[in-house]
Amino acid sequence: MDRDAGPRTLGRAAATARTPSPSRRPGPPGPPNPSRAARSARIRVPAFGPSYRYTVVEGVGVADLRKGPGHYPGSAGPGKVGNMAIAGHRTTYGGPFERNGELERGDEILVDTATTTYVYTVTKHIVVRPSRTDVVAPVPGKPGAAPRKAMLTLTTCHPKFSAAYRLVVFAELADRDPRPAGGR
Repeated sequence: MDRDAGPRTLGRAAATARTPSPSRRPGPPGPPNPSRAARSARIRVPAFGPSYRYTVVEGVGVADLRKGPGHYPGSAGPGKVGNMAIAGHRTTYGGPFERNGELERGDEILVDTATTTYVYTVTKHIVVRPSRTDVVAPVPGKPGAAPRKAMLTLTTCHPKFSAAYRLVVFAELADRDPRPAGGR
């Protein structure tokens, strides 16, 4: 996010968002430490070409986002039930989310881990005020609700060169592909 506005606001909400206990989560249990999983993830968007690849760092603070897109602490890990929320700058520090406004319904966002590529498909995008922290809740827009599916939310500043609003891209897990030994 540009000009230091927003990641701290949305980051606090994600860190304190209620997540269901492991016994209430549908599907396979999450990793013991989702943050570790997020740190070893890479995000790719095929619509942006083969050179679009960014390592996801853990955290959404100013120093974190200087290194690349940041995983909101407390949000789901790759492929896990809940909302994996990631923030990124739009115009500075490499602008990893510069083209997020071009994403359309059905576009793929790939999240690679050491063992699996998680394929998310874009469902929609919205523009909100920075105070709308519910977009990074375990169920976006429904704070306190228990998640039932794996989702991905990307947040960045909007419009370009401004921190007045946030562009938020929502996606849902569509597939998971095992990665060959040695990765892609």
